[in-house]
Amino acid sequence: MTTESLVQRAIAGDVDAFTDLVTMYQGMAFAYAVTTLNDYQLAEDAVQQSLLTAYRNLTSLRDPRRFGGWLRGIVRFECLRIVRDRSRRYRDSIDDPEAFEVVDRTIDVEQQVEIRGEVQCVLDRMAGLPEHQRVVAQLYYLADQSQAAVAEFLGLSVSTVNNRLREARATLRQEGVYQVSTRSLNNPDFSKAIGNVIRTQGQMVDVRITADSRPPLLTAVQIGDAERTVAAFVSQYLDDDVARLVVMDGHGDQTDVASGSSVQSQGHATDGVVSADTINRMVAASRATTLPSMISTGIKVIDLFAPLVEGGVVAIVGEMNVGKLVVVEELATRLRQLDQQVTILVFLSSPDELGVVHKLDLDVSGSVTAMMVPVADASYEALAPSLDRVDTVVAMSKELGRDGYFPAIDPLVSRSFAIEASPVATRVRELFRMHPEGERTQLLRAYLTQAFFVAEPYTGRAGVTVTPEVAEADIARILDGDVTALEPGALMMRGSLIDLE
Repeated sequence: MTTESLVQRAIAGDVDAFTDLVTMYQGMAFAYAVTTLNDYQLAEDAVQQSLLTAYRNLTSLRDPRRFGGWLRGIVRFECLRIVRDRSRRYRDSIDDPEAFEVVDRTIDVEQQVEIRGEVQCVLDRMAGLPEHQRVVAQLYYLADQSQAAVAEFLGLSVSTVNNRLREARATLRQEGVYQVSTRSLNNPDFSKAIGNVIRTQGQMVDVRITADSRPPLLTAVQIGDAERTVAAFVSQYLDDDVARLVVMDGHGDQTDVASGSSVQSQGHATDGVVSADTINRMVAASRATTLPSMISTGIKVIDLFAPLVEGGVVAIVGEMNVGKLVVVEELATRLRQLDQQVTILVFLSSPDELGVVHKLDLDVSGSVTAMMVPVADASYEALAPSLDRVDTVVAMSKELGRDGYFPAIDPLVSRSFAIEASPVATRVRELFRMHPEGERTQLLRAYLTQAFFVAEPYTGRAGVTVTPEVAEADIARILDGDVTALEPGALMMRGSLIDLE
């Protein structure tokens, strides 16, 4: 792929094309910044900002074939800005004696050599060269680039680069330098940190992340550049290489994150929690605008008491160790083949539950958008004031799980705000409230258990699907006393009543 074609694709919105451009030019851009600033860390900052500037201003590049020279101009401008800022800070420190600190340069050089290997040595060898020779030599050797690539980046002819390189070698030999390592400069890989943000929607940011740098769910990240950073966390993977981030509180309704902004992992689970306002904004951004249409999941307790709606938002709430993630994975499995969309907000208590999920390799990509949401308290009682805008609430019960009722979804609390409850569901809730230990209550609790497909390898039970119509008819029979001969144990983890007859 030529530079020209990559630039044209990047201008058209292809983030991967710009990532390829970064891979091609990052070495020379970094070496050029090092020659100007003579400081490894400042060179990293300069190139990082320069690549972001290049991405945002690609449409101003009139000739895509001259991308290298155009990028060099941006890097040079950014380096000069850094030099000016350093000079200004230096002058300010002199005006304020308390702010001025004497630096032991011997210690600084030793630390730099230890961390960066031979970089300083190579720079010192070339520092005495005339500028026109020095720039060519450092790009050629330190960036490990061909003479043609150096020529294109500097906007010179190949013959001019060859002549200047020959002169530089002759000067170095006169000073007793006969060999220069081409691997002395350990270039940072900017391609993984640039051009990653694909789109933003309120406080949700979608990011392209390569497989070898994929952080776990709930990892704390920073979005932005040297001018401004925004704190966020990995909430979901929409695909193998696309992550959805949620920006932490404090940034308002809009994140002001530009496409192409870099994303850097902080290497640990987020220690923040989201507020009710953030939850409301996430719900508003996720909900479809069409009239609600019920999705049949084949899970009895959900379809009857907390039906999902197409394009809607469902909240899964409950304390730790109640099976929330199992329900999410099961829904993702069942809905993956359907052309219907639903957004699930999975509420996790911080820090204990959040730390456990951070270590899991959870795959819920597909038609289900399942976002992990850290909160101070994931119980229904604590979250109830924040759930009035969701379409469906699936409330998990520690008591049901303790007694062996799986999925441990509480039909008394779980509900859909988008679809009116069926008469059968209303009757069940009345029975549960009036006779919590009654015989029919025990039969119904047992009937609402169900084997999941994702649990087959662990339980040895085959997953079961029951349509809402069949489930409603079965429950009506239990309520009417037609199956009093059955024991609750016979209904546990089974499908429809017809399977027992």
